[in-house]
Amino acid sequence: MIWGGFKTFCYDLDWTKHGKISVTALVSSRMVPMSDSKKYPDISDLIARKAMGRIEIKQLTFGQKIELMEALRERLAPFKALREARRRQARHAS
Repeated sequence: MIWGGFKTFCYDLDWTKHGKISVTALVSSRMVPMSDSKKYPDISDLIARKAMGRIEIKQLTFGQKIELMEALRERLAPFKALREARRRQARHAS
């Protein structure tokens, strides 16, 4: 999808009209600046929490990490069973 837009952008350029102008100048001349209303929310607290979580996991022993993975598998087991059931139904239906 991005490639299609870029391809259209490139085909729309009239190189003869612009002469020897840099590609950067052409691209920047066609860019639409973001309005002030399109500001993204501050996620620095989420990024900091992820970093702290990584540090906490890094400090665990190997056995504790294995226990975490086993607990994760147990929590995800119902979802895995549902996914496998859907796949079985899809295989039998076709």
